[in-house]
Amino acid sequence: MRRLLPLALLFALPLWAEYCKTTTTTPPDGIVGHPYSYVLKSQGGASPYAYFESGGSLPDGLVIQGKGDDGWLRGTPRKAGTFTFTLTAFEYGGASCTPVRVTITIKEQQ
Repeated sequence: MRRLLPLALLFALPLWAEYCKTTTTTPPDGIVGHPYSYVLKSQGGASPYAYFESGGSLPDGLVIQGKGDDGWLRGTPRKAGTFTFTLTAFEYGGASCTPVRVTITIKEQQ
């Protein structure tokens, strides 16, 4: 037996709602010992967004900050290397945005 949604429920669904996705692209390289800041972006869903690392590893000395329309990857890197992590944003309603894998390279000071 199939169940049908009540007609009132169908009209209560927000047809304007857009699926939330994290749109951050590959950040520029950083340099050991130099301050670093990169803007993290998401779109769709309901802002403000909260940003978190949900897997992998951030470069030593960098943190993810921000609750609002944008977040930040910032700090002063302490070690050279290539680092990959998963960035996840959560929209205002608590739903998880589509996560993205981010790779950042930190270079030695010349």
